[in-house]
Amino acid sequence: MSLGWSQPQRMPLTSRSSFEARRQRGQASLEFIMVLGVIMTMFITLGVLVFNNYVKTEDLKIYISGQRLVNHVADNINTLNAVADGHSTNFVLPPNLYGLRMYTVNFFENESTMYIEGSAFTSGREIIYSAPVTTNRVHCLLSECIDRCNRSSDQTCLQVNDTVDVRIAKYMGEIYMLQTHNVIQDDLKQFVTPFLADADLNLDVPENFVLDSEGHRFNVVYIRRDTREDALSLVFAVNLSGGDEMMFDVQHWRGDLVDVTSNDGFPLNEFNLDAIPTGDFSQSGAWDVDGAEIKFRGGFSACIRPYPTHFPVPDWTFLSSDGNHITLEKNEVVCVAYP
Repeated sequence: MSLGWSQPQRMPLTSRSSFEARRQRGQASLEFIMVLGVIMTMFITLGVLVFNNYVKTEDLKIYISGQRLVNHVADNINTLNAVADGHSTNFVLPPNLYGLRMYTVNFFENESTMYIEGSAFTSGREIIYSAPVTTNRVHCLLSECIDRCNRSSDQTCLQVNDTVDVRIAKYMGEIYMLQTHNVIQDDLKQFVTPFLADADLNLDVPENFVLDSEGHRFNVVYIRRDTREDALSLVFAVNLSGGDEMMFDVQHWRGDLVDVTSNDGFPLNEFNLDAIPTGDFSQSGAWDVDGAEIKFRGGFSACIRPYPTHFPVPDWTFLSSDGNHITLEKNEVVCVAYP
């Protein structure tokens, strides 16, 4: 006779084995995830440490290159300042600091320290390198130099965007940063010496220069030093005749401009003697004169752009007091600097 109940059913052996297998696989997956997490944490920590060391190493390389460069420039200035007037030397500014970092070379008026300001470090920090110089009378007459630097009225910045060949010269106890040669026109690079005088300029060509077979002296430019004032002038002596004309623009002029005189009053209206050039400088109109003088208190640089269609002869000539003369092309800009 049945009592109404039955024995509990047992799970088949195969079902228990399947459940146990799934449980073990789940446990193994969890353990794998935990191990993977530990490994990833170790890698991330190691990566952070490696990156931090990399940043410190790169920053150190940038710092070393910047400090080495500022010391190099200061050493050249200090060495030149220790010798007599008339000496010069050349050095090269690289296009960038280590890691393609841009930079500027900075000077402050009446401060015997020079600075190189580099772009941001890898870590995001900007850096300024400095070195002492033995003179506070350093003048930059390169076209790459900018007065004020958009910051301070007593600061000059040399903006470096490419390799810059620099000549530094000592003149009247002061240091000038200039182009590599006195006269540069395209591939032509020459040194010239000024004519010394202690009398008023008559806007004529020096008497000892006869430039053609007919004895004409015209279409020339030269540097004149007034020994009474120790002033330097860039002099144009054209000596035109008839309906001839000579036209050109003055560009990139730098230096302490004192005066502009001419036997034609037109140029006097084209120069603002109170202006501080902050980049390229061009006159608003062409210059049409027979002769002119641009006078500077000390060292200067200027680039002249001729108007080829308004030159009376195919070429023009740059005179040097040592007896040499340089034939210039009328189709190319010529840049002049002294000392």
